[in-house]
Amino acid sequence: MQFGTRWFPWATRTVLRDKIVRRPARNMRGMKFTLYFSNAPAPKAVTQEQLERLMPVHFSTEEDALHGAALVIRGGQYPWLIVGPDARLDAREIGKRCEPILMLLKGR
Repeated sequence: MQFGTRWFPWATRTVLRDKIVRRPARNMRGMKFTLYFSNAPAPKAVTQEQLERLMPVHFSTEEDALHGAALVIRGGQYPWLIVGPDARLDAREIGKRCEPILMLLKGR
């Protein structure tokens, strides 16, 4: 029965690899808010095609996403959109809601 012990680990790995379900990492499941930003100002109407070209950054809360957007603004870039459960903030709304955070950061 040495034959069975020689091929068994290889066969098991192959079968398991084909049956593995791809899932997001555990730490990404709690990241429900997505911030999209760019080094160019956001257009008035953002299309899905434009969003696909941007790199999304994920956050667990809306407050964290707004803080990230404030850091993006401070760095000289432009936040385009924050999307989350029951929330969709465009560039204007992000700018308004980030003003207090930016004032706090200016004091440092």
